[in-house]
Order: sequence, then structure tokens, then C-alpha cells
Amino acid sequence: MLKVSLICITLISPILLMQNARADLIISNGTIHTMDPNQPIAEAILTRDDKIMFVGGLKAARKMASKKAAFLDLKGATLTPGFIEAHGHIMGLGMSKLILDLTTAKNYDDVVDQVEAAVADAEPGEWIQGRG
Repeated sequence: MLKVSLICITLISPILLMQNARADLIISNGTIHTMDPNQPIAEAILTRDDKIMFVGGLKAARKMASKKAAFLDLKGATLTPGFIEAHGHIMGLGMSKLILDLTTAKNYDDVVDQVEAAVADAEPGEWIQGRG
């Protein structure tokens, strides 16, 4: 009997929580990528307090949202999961490819050799810039 009661509570609890905590924002009317292979595209997302509560069809979303829920119209735009920037200093990386890379130099003589090679390839008066 205890197992049956626990199963009932487990199944009913999310329904009760959903009824008491209705979504305050519906996002729809665009292409919503979920990154879920079982449902790669969704019609709508429901959120409450900036937390996703539901991803799926618009009809179901409207039923679960509060009557005062705001509607964010994507106007056909694409919504993707958030990207996390890896802090790669992309501009610095790009600039490093335009100058002499001295990171492979093992000693002073290596630096001199690399600079001499760069000078041989440069136009007269052209600056040789390096880093490393």
C-alpha cells in the first residue's frame, strides 16, 4: 500500500505544482531549437521566474500559462539555448597570427634567427613585430 501511495504522490505532485505555479512568460512564433534529439524543435517555451517550466506545443503551453502571462513573439526568429563564451581573447588570437610567433623560441639565439628570417621576407622599412 505504501508503494502505491508513493507512486500516486510522485505522479500527482508535478501536476499540483504546475497548477499552483503557473508560467509567467510564453515564448513562441519562431524556430525554437531544444538540443534534445527526441524533440529538436518546439513551438513554445514556458518560463516562471526566469526558469524553463515547459518546452513543447503552443496549445499545451497556453493551457499551462497564467492568464496574465506575457507573450514574447519571436516574429519568426530563431531561439537557441544559451552560449557560454569560453573567454578566448579572439581578437588577441587573430592579431597574434599577423605577427612573428616567438613562443617556440627556446633561447635568445632562436629569437634572433626567427627575426632574421622575418627581415629577409619583409619589404624595406617594414616593421617586424613579434610576441612570445
